[in-house]
Amino acid sequence: KISSFCKKYELKNTFQKLSITNEFKKNEDNNYANVLDLPSTNYEMIDFWLSTNNDDDDYNDKSTNIKMIFVKTPESIFMIYSQNFNSAEKLKKVLADKKIKKCTYNFKKTKVILNKIGIEINGLYFDLLLASYLLNYPINENINEIKNSNNNEKIKSINYINLISNLKDDFLEKIKMNGMANLFFNIDIPLVDVLADMEIEGIPVNREKLEETKKKFEEKNKIIANDIFNLAGKNFNILSSKQVISVLQERNNLKKISSSSADNLNNLKDKDVIIDKILKYRSYAKLITSIENLIKNIQNGKIHTIFHQTKTTTGRLSSSKPNLQNIATNDENEREIKKSFYYPNNEYYFLSFDYSQIELKILSILSNEQYLINIFKENKDIHSEMAKKIFNIDRYPTEEERKIAKEINYSIIYGMKSFNLSKKINKNFSEAKEIINNFFEKNKNIKIFLEKIILDMSEKKYVETFFNRKRFFENELKSKNFHVREFAKRAAINMPIQGTVADIIKISMLKINDFLKKENYKSKLILQIHDELIFKTFLNEKDKLIKNVTNIMENFDHFPIKLKINVNYGKDLYDIC
Repeated sequence: KISSFCKKYELKNTFQKLSITNEFKKNEDNNYANVLDLPSTNYEMIDFWLSTNNDDDDYNDKSTNIKMIFVKTPESIFMIYSQNFNSAEKLKKVLADKKIKKCTYNFKKTKVILNKIGIEINGLYFDLLLASYLLNYPINENINEIKNSNNNEKIKSINYINLISNLKDDFLEKIKMNGMANLFFNIDIPLVDVLADMEIEGIPVNREKLEETKKKFEEKNKIIANDIFNLAGKNFNILSSKQVISVLQERNNLKKISSSSADNLNNLKDKDVIIDKILKYRSYAKLITSIENLIKNIQNGKIHTIFHQTKTTTGRLSSSKPNLQNIATNDENEREIKKSFYYPNNEYYFLSFDYSQIELKILSILSNEQYLINIFKENKDIHSEMAKKIFNIDRYPTEEERKIAKEINYSIIYGMKSFNLSKKINKNFSEAKEIINNFFEKNKNIKIFLEKIILDMSEKKYVETFFNRKRFFENELKSKNFHVREFAKRAAINMPIQGTVADIIKISMLKINDFLKKENYKSKLILQIHDELIFKTFLNEKDKLIKNVTNIMENFDHFPIKLKINVNYGKDLYDIC
């Protein structure tokens, strides 16, 4: 009766907790069959759960072990221990068969782990992790309840698989009702296989070169530390905020300092030479830690990062163990690390394809701001042309005018207010406000577009991308904290633009992957960093790859303008990004 009441009035969390609790009790007996192999290969769809010794964010190291697999068919739930996998021919055939629909939680993890023992799995149809992400459903609450229960591993696995079965139809129905079926089935689901292949392939790195770079940074930091201690007149922990503040307060110009944050120290570094040295020391210490993190994740000369589809609010991909998304930087010391990433085989190089000004192009398309669209169509410099419009000039803008226009162009995307913009362009508040007002006066469609986003967020409690990916704001809008509500507005403005860019990248990855496989290329997609795709490139395929990948990434039938690509080619990552 309680379950019926919860279902009727859509008290989903309560109902799911009741369902799981009931499963704990129901499956304490023999509710599964312990078998050496599946009884058949004649299935249209299966639900399954792979039991391992690690969690979802930590499966790419040597310590990963498979315990067992549970497969739910119309007949029963079957359990097969991992030591029987090699002889379980029907299981292997079912897993490899693309025509048999697979339903699970975190299919990518399963695919990567099974690959390590030579077992192929295809045919993903429903992934509870991806579905809950699209619907903003807190599936971790359900997962953690099972994980932290006192049940043994077998009962936990049965409850996981029943959770998948119980939620599958409901989630698929809601995905369709929300207009996200195309997004789910044609973008997010097929992308799982592409990302799994990228994780399995990995990226080459030279351990000795990393160790050498680390040693160089450590030696530099020893010199900087000695300079700091001499200036301070004593030794202290330079990475301790409390100790740094104490030391700085003893100095004449810094007695009132109360924070040792990077922003605060940067604002004060002209007052005392010791501050610049502290900032440099921290920077090198951070690089040393980054290198150590890279080194501990090397396996057989490669790093196999884990790509995530569900960790960001905009739909952007992220990575961990280690995070390779932050490897693209203009800081020369950080770029030095990239020299350690290269192929020892001279037949392979790196090739990168980077979207140019794609966020501004998407802004012009989504807002239908014809002036911006025409600038891009005519291949003019967007920042110079915008400067002319903002400052009412018919000459070529000065460097400062162009810089201000560039800051405004990108500030609009991130919902920046006049106060923060004033600091970026070194203008007072009223001047910055006037410039922003002038921008919107000259770009009325952009103003209408942004106002509609805020209206949608208030009325619908979500905003969406061109491809119907949604970000929900119900909790933020209910907040009594003014700053939380204001942050929600900025995030809402950014979401349709950045989220659409993220979807474009994913669609490009899918098209490129299909092309590479169809044409039997040796070259492979190995890394995605925000708006950039990086390839392991077979030397003899370079020219054809540049031509075809550029064509795929630049031309989208949905858009009135071409999405321009910058191409870079080199032996190591330092050369290309």
